[in-house]
Amino acid sequence: MCEAFLGIEPHFDLFHHLFHLKSQPNSTRLDVVGGAGIQLRQGMDKVYIPYKLSQKVIDWKPKWFYVENHGNTLPTITPGAPIIRAEWLKKPLDTSQIPYLLKLIANLKQNWITGEAVAFDWMKRRIQPLQARVNFGFEYQGTSDPS
Repeated sequence: MCEAFLGIEPHFDLFHHLFHLKSQPNSTRLDVVGGAGIQLRQGMDKVYIPYKLSQKVIDWKPKWFYVENHGNTLPTITPGAPIIRAEWLKKPLDTSQIPYLLKLIANLKQNWITGEAVAFDWMKRRIQPLQARVNFGFEYQGTSDPS
C-alpha cells in the first residue's frame, strides 16, 4: 500500500499506528500455530482502506500452507506458543507523519480504492513488499524492471 498507492517507502510507524498483534485465540490461551495475528486497531477501520476477511476458519483452512525449513534459509522454529510482549499493544513513538499519511489514505478511500485493489496490484506486479529488490513499488518499471 505504501509503495504502490502512497508513493513512499514502507512506513513502519504508519503500519504500527493502524495495526497491532492480537493473541490467538486470546491472551490467556495462545495457540502454538497461529498464536498471534495482525489486526486493525480499534477504530482504524474508519481511516484505513476497506477490506473484508472471512470470519470463519473453515473458509480460510483450504488456503493455508506450511513452509518447512530448507537448510539455513529460514530461522529456527522456536517450539511453543508466542510470548506476549507489551510492545504488541503500544502505539508508535514518532507519529509526526501519521496525520499527513492518513489524509492520503482518506483521499484514496474517496477515490474508491479498496483492499481488493491493493491486494490485486501487489499480485499483478508480483512484488513481495518486504523482499530485497532494486526499485520500490512506486518506481516499478513493468516487465523490464530488474526486480
